[in-house]
Amino acid sequence: MESQQKSTSKRSAYHHGNLRDHLIAATRSLIESNGSEHFKVADACRHAGVSTAAPYRHFVDRQALLNAVAIAGFHDLRDKARTAGSQYSSGSVDAVSAIGQAYVAFAACEPNLFRLMFGQNTSDTDSQAGNCDGLQHTHIDRKSVDCANTRMTDCEKAGRECYEVLLEQLVVTLNRESIDEAVVKAAFPLWTFVHGLSFLVIDGNLSVNQMPINIKQQIEWATECLMPSTPNERD
Repeated sequence: MESQQKSTSKRSAYHHGNLRDHLIAATRSLIESNGSEHFKVADACRHAGVSTAAPYRHFVDRQALLNAVAIAGFHDLRDKARTAGSQYSSGSVDAVSAIGQAYVAFAACEPNLFRLMFGQNTSDTDSQAGNCDGLQHTHIDRKSVDCANTRMTDCEKAGRECYEVLLEQLVVTLNRESIDEAVVKAAFPLWTFVHGLSFLVIDGNLSVNQMPINIKQQIEWATECLMPSTPNERD
């Protein structure tokens, strides 16, 4: 009787449109445990308690499900980074440092998801670096960014939204009206530092330094070194 009630409850939840979210959560859990390279859709079905035919109501194949998990990861990282930065004055070294710390902490917490997010296939566009940060454009403005967005996959768009948390801070730092070439150029070294540090952390390669590393202090120091000078500082 109890088993029947659980089964009925599960079917009822899925009937209300939760199947997609359940499958994404199940896949995310499995990836974190075993890595994406070993992931099978059938395993997600068992984990979520649904039939093997159920996923195909929402995902055309295994890759589509993995893409959805990567997108969910980017959204979570975006929200965590934005929350971290909002604790400080917009455009400040502290705000940008907090975003970097949230970035590395996310990678350390879910390393296999982080690898998946940055390992997805991208569309054949000229804006793939840093999940389409647009650095290959000679001149970058809001219009060119929006144009590039129309050619991106959903996964790339989610990556850009995440990256724009940093770009928006630097718009304030540099006293610009919008994301432009100066902002993108300033963001790139800041992003590459925390992105590279993230992989050093999750791959266990910090031991090459042969001394203890305080991640928070390193990010604070690097941010201060890499932050662009403000208009007032240049005057």
